[in-house]
Amino acid sequence: MARHARDAGMLERALRRFRILEPYFKGHQFFWQELFNFAYQEGQTILLQQAARSLQELSPRSPKHANNYAAVILALRQNPSEAIGFALS
Repeated sequence: MARHARDAGMLERALRRFRILEPYFKGHQFFWQELFNFAYQEGQTILLQQAARSLQELSPRSPKHANNYAAVILALRQNPSEAIGFALS
């Protein structure tokens, strides 16, 4: 979905689809991973942070998700002590 939206320039339509699907799939990692990839490709920082946080919460022992979340909050200059905690865990 992310590649299709980017290629066709349909950012708003893709965002609406994610929002429609969110209540049904908010407990599933695949949804948040797809949203994370989409947000990264499109430069949507708020969505990127939301997706990274959700992935980290759904899979707290995943180093990949912890590092992604730490990188996002560091890049956005939000709560660096929390980012360091995730990076070191």
